[in-house]
This record gives sequence, C-alpha cells and structure tokens, in this order.
Amino acid sequence: AMNILQDTQWEINLQLLATLFDIKLEDGTNLSEHTVSDWKKEKKTLIQRTFPKPKDGFHKVFYHESNDKTNPNDKTNQERDLMLEYARRIIDHNANVFWHSWVCDSRGRLYPRCTLLSPQGNDTSKAMIRFKHWKPLGEKGRKWLHVHVQNLMQGIENDSWIGGIPAGKKETFEQKDDWVTDNLEELRRIANDPSGYAKLLELDIPRKPKSEVFQRLAALLELDRVHTVWKKEGEDWSRVTSGLPIHLDASCNGYQHVSTLLKHRKLAELVNVVGEKDEPPKDLYQKVAEVARLRSGEPHVCDSNCPKDESWFSKSSKSKVKCGKGSVRRFVEEVLFDELTKGQYRRSDSWRIGFVLRHRGKQAAILPGYVT
Repeated sequence: AMNILQDTQWEINLQLLATLFDIKLEDGTNLSEHTVSDWKKEKKTLIQRTFPKPKDGFHKVFYHESNDKTNPNDKTNQERDLMLEYARRIIDHNANVFWHSWVCDSRGRLYPRCTLLSPQGNDTSKAMIRFKHWKPLGEKGRKWLHVHVQNLMQGIENDSWIGGIPAGKKETFEQKDDWVTDNLEELRRIANDPSGYAKLLELDIPRKPKSEVFQRLAALLELDRVHTVWKKEGEDWSRVTSGLPIHLDASCNGYQHVSTLLKHRKLAELVNVVGEKDEPPKDLYQKVAEVARLRSGEPHVCDSNCPKDESWFSKSSKSKVKCGKGSVRRFVEEVLFDELTKGQYRRSDSWRIGFVLRHRGKQAAILPGYVT
C-alpha cells in the first residue's frame, strides 16, 4: 500500500489556480488571462509571483485579514504563501508533477510526511492538487463526480435550485446524482462566474473553520469541464478523462470495522455497512440519542428541530448552549474505550475531569447509569 501511494504522481490543479490567482511571469505576462490549454504556448518565462485576484476580492478568503506577526493567524498566512511557492516550483521546474513521501504509524494508518498540497491536508491543499495520470470517467465516474459535487454543495441556499431545494445530507447516492443532474445548468453557470457568485460560494468572506470553499470551487470547475468535453466527444463518457480526487467520508468508520468483524448485522445497518439500495443513510449517534431520551424521560436529546431554548447543559453551566448529539458520540466512544481497557479508562483522572467539564448539570446525571 505504501509503495502504491509513493508511486502516485500528483499535479497542481491549474484550472483552480487560474480562477483564483493572478499568475505574473517575469516578462510581465499574466498567465491567468489565457486558458490553461494555451499555457504551454504562452508561458515563455518563469513565474515571478502568484497572488489572489484583487479585482475579484479573493484575497480575503485565501488569507487571514491580519498580517501582524504577533497574530496567531499569521502562521496560516505563511503556510498559504509556502503553498503557492511550492506550486510555483512544481510548475516551473518539475513539469507540474510531484510525489509524496508517506509514513506508517503503529495503527497501520498512512500519512504524508508533508501535509501541504496533500490529499490529507486542509481544504486549500486538497483543492489545489489532482492526480497526474487522468483516467477515463465512464458512466460510473460521472456518477461519483456528481456525488462529490453534491456533498460539497450541501447547505448552499439558492433560489435558482430546481424546486428551491438545496443539496440534502441524508440522501442516497442515486438521489445525490439526480440532484446534480437536475441543477446542472445552474451549477455550470456558477462555475463559469465564481466572482459573480462569490457570496453564494463564500468567496467574499474569510474562510470559516472546516470550510470546504476551495474544494467546492474545484469540483464545480471540473464538473463544467467534463461536461464540455463530453459534449465535444459525442456524449461518450468513456472518452472523457479526469484527475480530480473524489473524497468520500466514511460514517462511524471504527464501528463499521467492528460490525464487519463481529458479523453484527444490526450494528452494520446503523453504520451503513449494509442496507437497502434506496434507503437513506442511518445515523448511529442519533439512534443512541433517541434511546437515551426515551430511557431518561427527558423531553429531548437532539434532533434537527431541537428547540433553541433547551440545552443539554444546565442553565448554570458556563458552557455554550448546544444539543446533546455531539456529547452522545463522545459517550459512545468512551464506553467502548472503557470496555477495551477493562475499566481502567473510566477510573482515570483524565476521564473524570473530562466528564465533569463536558456534562455538568442535572440532565447529565441520567447518562452514567445508562452508558454503564
């Protein structure tokens, strides 16, 4: 597995680079003013500088507002500058191809030594790279690209969506594919005018924590490109190639392994290892929250319509008002870890302190008896 990863060639996503940045060459040419297919002809000198397009206001979303050296956010800005410098060197001196060196930890997990411009990096790093060797999409590849786009568009409100319905979370892969197909014209319109849809794409504000704004834009650009090529190739998906990585986040990955190893069908159904084809994905932690609610007699634990005036924490708690589903996840993980350590984890000081800090208040008092 490590040899395969280290043999994998990566490249800089030139379409995304040209969309977000002005790329000034040493002869004064702005490479971004030309289509990527013409870069080989137009790029006659080395890149002098790459910076977010000022006229489109992309500086705010790429950099933190403050460049004060005493500001902790400045470290992120330095990382972004280093990323652009790496991209410049890869394009100028390495024919836009590079590799990652990988390491294996004690659990058998594999990590790149450098997370910048890697598939395990942050949103910017993931968006800035593609596989160097593009593969034919075929009908299956088209479907998974649509699923990828839908995942990244979830929660984006737009009056122009068909029926006014945004991309939903609890949907099957087929429903996700259908949503993108139904809204394809609007999605391609957005891809061709990112600055015009900057507010919709959150390109006009500083990036939020865990934002996927750059991956979203990269996916939209690729969606538009492959459909353009598909049309030129006589609507034959076997003749359309792509190098965009498709990310699929596993749900309850640890419990998926446990359910498979133990052949526990009910758990496997709750973590989506098995299930009916047209059935929406299940949520293990929501199920635990519902059972906890029923056994405790409390009005609710957490759901999508959670009343804003109710809290998992007592009103005297200094913690922020929030629902209990996240707490349920931690409880489930802690109980499992307690079983694996034969009770040593629960008797540790770190567990007791963490429990008190996270679950202060009378409502939390019902859970210790339930989880044990």
